[in-house]
Amino acid sequence: MDNPAELCSRIEDEYRALLGTVPGVVYTLDEQGCFTYLSDTVETFLGYSNNELVGTHFSVILSPADIPEVSRQYVLPRFSGIPTGSDRAPKLFDERRAYPRRTSELKMIVRSKPQNNSEEQYCRCKVNSSGRYKIDDGNGVQFCGTVGIIFDITSEDASSFDLDSKKKYNTLDLLSQALAHAFSNVFTGIYGNLQLIEMQAGEDNRFSGNIDAIKNSVEKAVTLIKQLSKTISDA
Repeated sequence: MDNPAELCSRIEDEYRALLGTVPGVVYTLDEQGCFTYLSDTVETFLGYSNNELVGTHFSVILSPADIPEVSRQYVLPRFSGIPTGSDRAPKLFDERRAYPRRTSELKMIVRSKPQNNSEEQYCRCKVNSSGRYKIDDGNGVQFCGTVGIIFDITSEDASSFDLDSKKKYNTLDLLSQALAHAFSNVFTGIYGNLQLIEMQAGEDNRFSGNIDAIKNSVEKAVTLIKQLSKTISDA
């Protein structure tokens, strides 16, 4: 029977062998966004050994242009105060959210290790990532890093990749979402107060025409805001 140390070593070897069969680079990050593990496939894909990247920040393998688009440090401030829902939530390489809001199908550019002073080579990839959590001593949940998989999609159609990349966090799109949210709150307040006035007025119909006119204007404004948001989002 294996002693505990031998058992742990054997389980670790089997775990690494299993990860080696995954068709992508499995990675884990610590709380600061530094690599703590990468599967051996990273050497085939990017030319780096596991040891060269462990301990470095994930940005070392990213295209400089993509860092502001996939790093929570830069992306999340742009979404402050903007409700996104699961379908429009930002996608992040250093994801902290877990299922169902984790990152899926994030298309981005990574750079491979330069060879013999040659120019840097860039590869298209797709990333799925999720936050990792553990139970602390007080039985609470504590964030302990990110786990993800990088898939090589260099052979896929470049035109669809470029189109998807250009739509990342368009400034006008974010602005339209913020305006829609702000005006929605305003219109909800107006409409709610009109209903209270109607209830308090009872059978007094002196202002019913004015109230109906305000309601119609609010409904038209809500429709206009929705159309504006959709137009900007589809642009």
